[in-house]
Amino acid sequence: MVMDIQPLICGGHSRPISYIEHSRILKDGSFYLLSASKDGSAQLRNAKNGDWIGSFQGHKGAISSAKFNVNATLVATAASDYTAKLWDAISGEEKSTFPHGKLVKDICFSPEESHLLSGGHEKFLRLWDIERYDAQPEIFPEQRSWIRHIVWNQLQPFSVISSGDDDNVIRIWDLRTKEVSREITLDAPVTSMTISRDFKFVTTTCGTKVVFWNAKKMEILKHYNVNVPANSAAINPTADKFVVGSGDFGVYMYSIQTGEQLEQHRGHHGPVHSVSYAPDGETYASGSEDGTIRVWLASKKAYELWQYPSV
Repeated sequence: MVMDIQPLICGGHSRPISYIEHSRILKDGSFYLLSASKDGSAQLRNAKNGDWIGSFQGHKGAISSAKFNVNATLVATAASDYTAKLWDAISGEEKSTFPHGKLVKDICFSPEESHLLSGGHEKFLRLWDIERYDAQPEIFPEQRSWIRHIVWNQLQPFSVISSGDDDNVIRIWDLRTKEVSREITLDAPVTSMTISRDFKFVTTTCGTKVVFWNAKKMEILKHYNVNVPANSAAINPTADKFVVGSGDFGVYMYSIQTGEQLEQHRGHHGPVHSVSYAPDGETYASGSEDGTIRVWLASKKAYELWQYPSV
């Protein structure tokens, strides 16, 4: 089914979008959309209407990842200029820079938000104390391939999950020993890995497959072959639907119970690298090689700038 409701198209980036992420819903009911781009900037938007709020400027290379802290007061970025950076999300000012020896591909906040964990082409994780930005990081043992994705489960504060690029392996790290406690080998490299806002589910994409994991035990709950190149996937807040950003330029919605395709959208002029579901479940966003972000209405009803009657 192709819905006839047009998306909001958000320009502003001059090169491909690497990653997008929604914040949580804040106390005043607002929430935000963060994007990372190969143009070396990250941008902040009002997630409900797509309006640009500000940019984080300072990297000298492509940004591959940009993450909010829980209250959306801080943003962390990872870039190809061999640095990660911490930003004040309110003022847009750079708070600190964390040097690396090679490209940095992903970064995430610790549960208590006192540390950042980064990884990339150096093939090992670095743990940074953001309250002592000039301190040397703790460095984990080197793994076999460079690190592409990292998630940190707040319900399991001593456990971190990373995925490599070319060895098809997901690794669960014990932070107390800084050793790998478990490895999971997949059929192909992991193209995306995210954790749900309630920390119950880890979602991965791999080839044409989307897998939903119990985040506590890293056991498979659901898995589907969506028959398109799955670059990214995101689950909605009620955990009954998920969306996929595809290498065939499409954005697709599926039932999480059956795997049935519910919607498909065209409009991007390049592969879709990242998707994210809004925390209120009313919209989802996609970021593409074409340098645009598109915000799609999740159901055909009146919402913000979409003035459609309820059906």
